[in-house]
Amino acid sequence: MHEVSSGGPYRMYKYNAEPFFHDPWKDPSFYANRDRSRDKFYEQDPYYGIKGVNRMSNKSVVMICIALTVFGLSLQVFAVSYLELISCTAR
Repeated sequence: MHEVSSGGPYRMYKYNAEPFFHDPWKDPSFYANRDRSRDKFYEQDPYYGIKGVNRMSNKSVVMICIALTVFGLSLQVFAVSYLELISCTAR
């Protein structure tokens, strides 16, 4: 197999004396190019990979992320201020 032409967005290859084109946008790893006949097979599987967690709207996911961030930030602020208090009283 060797490249015959590289003009345009697609490359033309010659394999066994027959030219063929490789379209990079028809890659089966892209979701849009999946095998749609197998969609029913995956319907009973959990959407996020965790059993019992149903599909949520993006707004809900963002709100959960913000809540976890605020909780983690407040815990960190508390820990730092507590350590400062301990180091000031130890002097």
